[in-house]
Amino acid sequence: MISLSPSSLSMSDSTSATPFVSPIKLSHGPPFIGIFVNTALFGITILQTWNYYICYKKDPKWIKCFVGLLMLEDTLNTIFSIMWIYDVLILNFGNLPPLMYANWMIETDPGLGSIIAFTCQAFFIWRVYALTQNWLMTSIISFTSVVGLVGGLLCAIMTGKNPDMTNLKVMTPYQYLWFIPAVVTDILISLTMVFFIRRKRTGFSKTEDILNRILRFSIQSCLLTTLIVLATLVAFVTAPTVSVHLCLSLILPKLYSNSVLSSLNSRRRSATAGTNWEVTTDEASTGISLSKLRDQPDQHLSQHSRPGNPVDSRQAGAEVYVDVQMHISRDDDLRKNGWVHDDEESLPSVGKISRD
Repeated sequence: MISLSPSSLSMSDSTSATPFVSPIKLSHGPPFIGIFVNTALFGITILQTWNYYICYKKDPKWIKCFVGLLMLEDTLNTIFSIMWIYDVLILNFGNLPPLMYANWMIETDPGLGSIIAFTCQAFFIWRVYALTQNWLMTSIISFTSVVGLVGGLLCAIMTGKNPDMTNLKVMTPYQYLWFIPAVVTDILISLTMVFFIRRKRTGFSKTEDILNRILRFSIQSCLLTTLIVLATLVAFVTAPTVSVHLCLSLILPKLYSNSVLSSLNSRRRSATAGTNWEVTTDEASTGISLSKLRDQPDQHLSQHSRPGNPVDSRQAGAEVYVDVQMHISRDDDLRKNGWVHDDEESLPSVGKISRD
């Protein structure tokens, strides 16, 4: 017969009252949520890529190849992330070592993440150069972007050499080298766009509307990625073992890719309804020479060509067809450099507006 003393009962009660915390709750719970969000955003990436290829068939081949490359990188990132969480939580269920050590699938996250970020930043950097023609600023932004790429690749390499996920403090210098340049790059891109567009006011309401849309979109897209990168860095420095930083880093590549695809797909929405623009560039490539549009007065139009003046098209029973055209000068250097193409789906370097 077994006798239980009051002391043993109180000890048993205190032990049972202590809640059990799963060892993978903090280490793999946040990444699981991050992969879920990553997969959801990947669906948006697929939709935006499909819309781009359907709606913008006249875009230059290099932009189409760029979108295809971005889609490939995003696909690999999602596949490797799902493979990692499936391997850890399903195939190795109950095994402790796979929970404590990183494998090659999760090692690809900083590598592919930095590559995707660099690819998207390179697109925005090219857009900055197309707008400003400033080699110095473009070189500075490009340098910070390359440093971020190198930092992300070093993170992937060092994760392979130090796979212990309980001792991530050794990764701190490489995390700094990855995230800080990424933040600086996004901020510089936004500030450069804001500074340039604010200076290039044309006096034309339609052009002003296009510029304001580019300005708002540039700030919104870069601000979102900047905040997520900063949050990832803060989460890693303050609590590296909780893996909140890993959750955010799994989401970050999709934010970059969707910002670029949104920029490409926003051109049709930015087109002015009811106006037949013979345009030579688009918001995405943004090879706009705004210097030729600046200080262009409305008085440049002759009195008979103003839209508000009616023209009598019938005299003495004869039918006369009147074609009224408004010409706005623009910089032809963009066409010579191959940056612009004549298609009605692009924005917004103005060539000619024809009205009957």
